[in-house]
Amino acid sequence: TELLGEAVAKPFLEKPGCSVAVCRLAPQDYHRFHFPCGPGKVLGQSYLAGEYYSVNPVAINNPKVDVLTENCRSVTRLQHPNFGQVAFVAVGATLVGSVQLLKEADSTFDKGECYGYFQYGGSTCVIITEPGAVSWDADLLDASARGLETYVRMGEQVGVSPAPA
Repeated sequence: TELLGEAVAKPFLEKPGCSVAVCRLAPQDYHRFHFPCGPGKVLGQSYLAGEYYSVNPVAINNPKVDVLTENCRSVTRLQHPNFGQVAFVAVGATLVGSVQLLKEADSTFDKGECYGYFQYGGSTCVIITEPGAVSWDADLLDASARGLETYVRMGEQVGVSPAPA
């Protein structure tokens, strides 16, 4: 609930077993973010005020601060025919002046279309899907099980929908 806000979190809390992907950007990385699936529709957007703590691995793993829920966040609820509802969270971080979204509620989008950008700094995107809506690629699952980050570039596959297209 803290990550997404009450209204967006509700449908995900009602379905145990949701999938979560945390995509951390370092200051030297490309700072635009793209829709992870498509075609789809933007159902709603909200902004949750907060801090601008660092999102580096040491900060993310600090038990005293929950960076993903204490930093400022732009939260979007998406609808996709195969993935169902998807929550997309753009988390601001150190040196990020703002999070800019390029689509509004009720607009449509395509997979890979640019959705927004972080103004300079380290930042993170969090993607939450309904249970069983995504089959993550084996290399990501293996690295995650070992507590490792995996470097992923824009356009690389990270998973697929098991639903028929």
